[in-house]
Amino acid sequence: MFTIKQAVKRFGIPKSTLYRYIKQNKLRIIRNPFGKGIIILEDEEPRLEALSKLYKAKKKGGGA
Repeated sequence: MFTIKQAVKRFGIPKSTLYRYIKQNKLRIIRNPFGKGIIILEDEEPRLEALSKLYKAKKKGGGA
């Protein structure tokens, strides 16, 4: 499971993009039972990796 901060650091996806995907129900989450915030479920890791590849390609200027 990943917090938003962990996902941004590990996958290099902008925070705003993660929140947009969550709002559009493209990423499954749960509310953090131990404090504030939300947790992205582990089974969403392949989707996060795909988004990461997209953003890396975008940074290099290659597009999607």
